[in-house]
Amino acid sequence: MAEALEEHASQKVINRDIAIEELQKEMDTFEGRNLELAKEVEDLRVGRKVIENLDAKVKSLDGEVASAKASEKQVVAQLEKANSVANNLRKEVEAEKSSNTALLA
Repeated sequence: MAEALEEHASQKVINRDIAIEELQKEMDTFEGRNLELAKEVEDLRVGRKVIENLDAKVKSLDGEVASAKASEKQVVAQLEKANSVANNLRKEVEAEKSSNTALLA
């Protein structure tokens, strides 16, 4: 009987040791996965910061584009005015030439 009890106790110890080993393997697996997830989270945080920086740059560039478009409109208006003045001066010069030709004839 003592031998049977000893055998039973030994089997319980063996079973407990096996269960502990299995639990340790699971724990190692979870710890590894936890490290992977922590790395992914850090990568996502870095990615979010990059996106936030890019968003800020886009907003800045949008402002610059709007400013450039406003400047472009002013330049176009000034060019149109300059072209109009140049055309009027050409007409005046042609009129002067015609007048001088008529006076000399």
